[in-house]
Amino acid sequence: METQKLKKLNRLAYPRHLRTDDEINLYIKKNYKSFPNAQEWGSLLVNMIREMTIAGWNTEIPIYVKYKYGTYQTHLIMDNQELRYHLYQIAHKYEEIYDAKKL
Repeated sequence: METQKLKKLNRLAYPRHLRTDDEINLYIKKNYKSFPNAQEWGSLLVNMIREMTIAGWNTEIPIYVKYKYGTYQTHLIMDNQELRYHLYQIAHKYEEIYDAKKL
């Protein structure tokens, strides 16, 4: 029982709504396996999460990014179709910026 509480506390080490760049950077650091190499993306990853937060994303909505067919693909798991559409638009915008910068 105590181990479950510790795991839950560790998982919730950042707030539900990220408001500052420090909170966003902590979220990226804690979830590094879900995100592309932060050094490759530089500030794009922070800017993407900041814009997604403004659109309605919170830390209870998981974000997964994988590298496939020579580009990064973002996946969001959620029921709200309208919010998902807006978040995918933001994610795809930053994926395109990254791909253009890479060329």
